[in-house]
Amino acid sequence: MWMSVVLSGFSTSDQQTGRTMGQISRRLRAGAAGGAVLGLGAVVTLAAWSDVQTFEGSFQAGSFGILGSADGVTWSNNTDTPLELTFAGSDNLVPGTAVYAGYHLKNIGTIPAHITYSVTAQGALTLDTDLTYQLVRTAGPLCDATAVAGGTAVTAGEEFTLGAEATQAYCLEVTLSGDYGEDLAESSAVTWRFDAVQ
Repeated sequence: MWMSVVLSGFSTSDQQTGRTMGQISRRLRAGAAGGAVLGLGAVVTLAAWSDVQTFEGSFQAGSFGILGSADGVTWSNNTDTPLELTFAGSDNLVPGTAVYAGYHLKNIGTIPAHITYSVTAQGALTLDTDLTYQLVRTAGPLCDATAVAGGTAVTAGEEFTLGAEATQAYCLEVTLSGDYGEDLAESSAVTWRFDAVQ
């Protein structure tokens, strides 16, 4: 009796070839495995192309602070001890006369500073009665009666803005009242103050 087996289009005989069904089955399984490997290789090849885009940002906090100067050249931080200004003739005032001194304010920060100005006096000579004063913004370091007349007055309690890294010149005028008739050699210390906030 002849027995033949048909597998996937192949015809063979156990007597003609001497191959067993087990041998044929192993070859088919090996071929299937090979096909699986080839199929996986095709998938990897399709995924070999890729691309990536990234982006980032850098961040830094701003800086803040103000400094004062009598001449616009030498700067100092006078938070606790006021900068001493020189008013020529201030130690020998005559009623009705004025003395002058320049002042410069600098914003050393990278953001604008919002500034409030105030003034106080300690001593026998009182503000607005014995002593009157004016503080004006000026375009340069010159400080005299002409600079005061051409400057922009700054009022105590007024808030203004000083831009980042900007410098502003001021001129101070202090006058002993023409009506002053009290004791001679009275004195006072007047303190001007700029408070800055961000």
